Amino acid sequence: MKTVPAANLVNLTAAIMQAGGSHPEEARTIARRLVDSNLVGHDSHGVLRVGKYLEWVREGWLKPNTPPTIVFDSDTIAIIDGLRAKRNQAPAPETPQDPSVNRQAGY
Repeated sequence: MKTVPAANLVNLTAAIMQAGGSHPEEARTIARRLVDSNLVGHDSHGVLRVGKYLEWVREGWLKPNTPPTIVFDSDTIAIIDGLRAKRNQAPAPETPQDPSVNRQAGY
């Protein structure tokens, strides 16, 4: 089995994802997270997914470059619709880091 340095694999995976329709930043984020999955031993969630992601894009199941929409938001919960984007790989919207929000909710 050939070993590929992680940085090279990130670059290759990002190039493939970009060719599949993702903007460079999204492609790089997806690539880093897939390679990170491989590096920690979760190969089923690693670069093995690239082919399936591209298939899903071609079939219209995944939509690259689609930001999530916040459907509902309160002090204690938010419901976010990923809109069929690669949301498990791409950045999620920022969550408030203000501890007073948690205190107000009793946490």
